[in-house]
Amino acid sequence: MKSNKYLIIFYITSGILIIYSLYLIIDWYLENKQNTNLQDHTIEITTIEEQKDKYPYLKTDISNLINENKETVGWIQVPNTNINYPVVQSTDNDYYLSHNFNKESNSAGWPFMDYRNDKSLLDSNTLIYAHNRLDGSMFGTLKNTLNEEWHSSNKYIFYNTDKTLNTYEVFSVYTVNVNDFKSTINFKSDEDFNDYLNIVKNKSIINLNVKVDYNDKILTLYTCSNNNNERTILHAKLVQTKKSE
Repeated sequence: MKSNKYLIIFYITSGILIIYSLYLIIDWYLENKQNTNLQDHTIEITTIEEQKDKYPYLKTDISNLINENKETVGWIQVPNTNINYPVVQSTDNDYYLSHNFNKESNSAGWPFMDYRNDKSLLDSNTLIYAHNRLDGSMFGTLKNTLNEEWHSSNKYIFYNTDKTLNTYEVFSVYTVNVNDFKSTINFKSDEDFNDYLNIVKNKSIINLNVKVDYNDKILTLYTCSNNNNERTILHAKLVQTKKSE
C-alpha cells in the first residue's frame, strides 16, 4: 500500500512538471510570436530606404512609431542579422527587459537605449541593449558579428533618430564575463575615453583595423550569452551623420 502511495505521488508530481514545462514552452513560443508580429508591424509603418553617400545609410521616418509609443528614440539595423527594430528608452534599464514595444508584459522585452543616454544627442557612448532569444529575435543574431565571414561583407551598422541618419563602422566585437563589462556613457577626460577605447578595441576577437579615438562617438550593442553568464558586445564608431528630412 505504501509503495502504491509513493508511486501515485511520483506520477502526480511528474504530470505536474510535464504540464508546467509544456506551459513554459507554449508561453515562450507565444511571446516570441507576439513580438515577431509586432516587429513586422513596426517595419510596415516605418519608411526604411537604403541610400548611399560617402557611406551607406538608411533613410527612415519613425514618426508613426513615436505616435504609437512616445518612448521611441530611434531605429537600429545590423545588416545580415535579424536586428531591425525601433529602439525605446525608459526611465530605467529594467522596464523593457520584460515589456515589448506596445508596453505589454513579455519576457522577450524590446531593444532599448540606456536610460542615462541623452536621446536627443549622440553621446560619447550610446548603449543599446536587448535579450538574446533562442529563436534569433531581439539581439539573438548579434553573435553573427563574432564571425569573420560577417565582416568580409559588412562594415557598417545603422542607428537613426527622428532627426539624424547615422552610419557606424564596427571596430570591436567580443564576449566577456558578465562582471567584466563597464557601461560608461560619458567620460571625465579625453584621456579616459581613449583608455576605454583601447581596452574595448583590444578585446575584439577579430582585428578590424579601424582607428578610433576620443574625437569619435561610438555605439555599443549589448546582449547576454552563454546562459546569461557572458555578454556579447559590439562597438562601432560614427562615420557619417545626415539630417533626417
